[in-house]
Amino acid sequence: MDIIELFNKSKLPTNEPLGYTYRTGSNILLSAPHAVSQLRDGVQKFAEVETYNLIEVVKELTGASIIAKTCNLGDDANFDETSSYRDKIADMIKQKKIKYILDIHNLNLKRSQTINLGTNNGLNLGGNFTLLKRIQQIFEKNNLETTEDYPFYAGARTISSYFAKNYNVFCLQIEINSRLYKNPQDVKNLVETLAEVVRCIASYDKLMS
Repeated sequence: MDIIELFNKSKLPTNEPLGYTYRTGSNILLSAPHAVSQLRDGVQKFAEVETYNLIEVVKELTGASIIAKTCNLGDDANFDETSSYRDKIADMIKQKKIKYILDIHNLNLKRSQTINLGTNNGLNLGGNFTLLKRIQQIFEKNNLETTEDYPFYAGARTISSYFAKNYNVFCLQIEINSRLYKNPQDVKNLVETLAEVVRCIASYDKLMS
């Protein structure tokens, strides 16, 4: 089965009693907290369903760990300071020694940016600016233009900021323009690029260990 078939066949579980699904793998965690609709300050926000398909296929290609929201519990896991979703990530960090988190989101297709890398002005990187540069180069090499901290910078209250600050984990919020899901070739390129990013992080981690 090729990448596009895998992507299209990936289905978010909807019967998870805890409101999220997860699968353990390497020490790199792919997170999709907005795979279902969420409620922020009383406002309902649309689901970013493709983010689950994306992390599921990248896991198959790389062996990364994944976690995704499966049910709207009247919360927003990327905004609320406490949630069962964050509790599970914390548990995975402790039990499975997660050292890197890539928190995946969609950008509105009306935005001009293609890929936005949110670093909280570098505070979420644990000093690993070299790794950020390598990740940027991978996106750019694959014709996916990046911006840093614009339009979203992954500041206070986000998953990236929370786990970087409280658990000393390298965190990067990756915002992907929704228009990339419209074309199968763009989907394939996006999947392969994110898989390359995961492998780059794995190689970096091995080198630094």
